[in-house]
Amino acid sequence: LTEGSYGFHFLDGSFSPSITLQSIGLESRADGSYYFENRHRPDFYLFQYTLSGTGTVEISERPHTLSAGQAFFLRVPGPEKYYFDPSRNQAPWRFIYILFSGEAVAPLYERICALHGPILTLSDHDACIQSLFSLYRDAQTGAIPDVFAGSGRAYGFLCALCSRCLAPRSA
Repeated sequence: LTEGSYGFHFLDGSFSPSITLQSIGLESRADGSYYFENRHRPDFYLFQYTLSGTGTVEISERPHTLSAGQAFFLRVPGPEKYYFDPSRNQAPWRFIYILFSGEAVAPLYERICALHGPILTLSDHDACIQSLFSLYRDAQTGAIPDVFAGSGRAYGFLCALCSRCLAPRSA
């Protein structure tokens, strides 16, 4: 997949779905300018999955180094920070992310975080990550034509994530 970021702003403001796709992207970051402190940002949920390299997310003022196969899931605004620290990392941090909002996200987010916390380890073969890749490819090709398609795709990703995270573990 080639890198890029795609934001969505659908002009029909008369409908506000319970989940709204705001943006999706695939990026590589290799300098200290990639730094986000979430305290004063607008409302959204962020899921960011590491493809290669490493980056840092600070949760409760404790830094966690994320490597390939690890993701964080955050509600923004919040006290967390995430960044690339060039003094600790040699290779670029390459990741795919999705931003979405809406009232239907909160109970699913809270349940996932209650069971697993905000840091998840997932395989790129998991259905939720495959759903994220597919959504990204569709954003690249313009195959998300309206708020309904975006909402459906964001909800599909979130359902796949919940299915993976909330499924009972077999013994």
